[in-house]
Amino acid sequence: MLNRPVTVSDNASFLQVPITGLDELTLPYSERMITFAFANMDLSVPGQNEYRYILEGLNTNWIENEKGHEATFTNLDPGSYAFRVQGRNSEGRWDEQGASLLLTITPPWWGTWWFRLLMSLILTAITVAFFRYRLARAMEVVNVRDQIARDLHDEIGSTLSSVALFSTVARKKAGAKVPEATEMLDRITESTTSVMEAMNDIVWAVNAENDDMDHVVQRMRSYAVRLTEAGSCTLEFTIEKGLERIHLGMSQRKNLYLIFKEAVNNALKYAEPTVLRVDVSRNGPSIVMQVADNGKGFDRDAPAVGSSGEWIGQHAEKGQGHGGELHVDTGPGAGTTVGSRFKASEAQISLDHHDGRRASGDLVLWRHDPCDHIR
Repeated sequence: MLNRPVTVSDNASFLQVPITGLDELTLPYSERMITFAFANMDLSVPGQNEYRYILEGLNTNWIENEKGHEATFTNLDPGSYAFRVQGRNSEGRWDEQGASLLLTITPPWWGTWWFRLLMSLILTAITVAFFRYRLARAMEVVNVRDQIARDLHDEIGSTLSSVALFSTVARKKAGAKVPEATEMLDRITESTTSVMEAMNDIVWAVNAENDDMDHVVQRMRSYAVRLTEAGSCTLEFTIEKGLERIHLGMSQRKNLYLIFKEAVNNALKYAEPTVLRVDVSRNGPSIVMQVADNGKGFDRDAPAVGSSGEWIGQHAEKGQGHGGELHVDTGPGAGTTVGSRFKASEAQISLDHHDGRRASGDLVLWRHDPCDHIR
């Protein structure tokens, strides 16, 4: 090995007995270069003897060595091999039985099964620890969101409620004595109410319990019912079955709801519709929402389109902000349709509520007539 002969006296760990008496030889990974020397026992005409050999596990065919007496192998991979050699005498007859020796190259410490098992366990532990860390950080974010929602509701909400109540009481008491203060107190009450409504939307968006489409749909429907009742408008609210499983991020949920809220509010405030249709469906990986009315519409190209035109410019960024798109189709006397599309992912939890919805195929339809409460 390594261009030097090995005898029993040289290295007892390799050769405990002469190699002629061995059936198997085991070498460490560091000794992967080995040369076998062999000879034919027929000495009648030694110069005409020939040889062939094969190292099973490395070679697939016999190697004709002609009159060579040696076979060298280098850089053998760890594993088991079988070296076989056959000789042919001067009469041209091959010794079919020949000689053989089993050779085993032991792997290095980093290639052993126990090291691979140990590394697998370490990698598994690191992966589990990483995901536990990510989960802990995510739970911290959720807890912070919930704490912010509680603080906003308990502290700021109660303060704003008190301001609205005090301004209402002050307006009643000062109305007759100080008429000029009435308008200012009315503005305070209106502004406080508006801030409280906006804060409620923020609290709802921050609360991690609402991170699914089911809560979004419930809030959308509740808001639309309240406004259509006040505007004597029929509401048709359609949602595709199975959307309750969709998970929405806080930003997506907030932007979707605010676009919906502004679309409904603008339709009832400016379009004077008799029917308002809301449709939420799925198109591949995207969620598609449409708010359509049969109102008077408006001309988008007109120099002054009022609040509706301002709304288009202000909320186009919200459509892009949740990773989707926003479009508005309208025309004088043709009604208005506001569409929003964005991508969402499947959640692990599926919610199923039954509250008077009428199913039709793969859709669930709510129809609310403003006169239903009178019948």
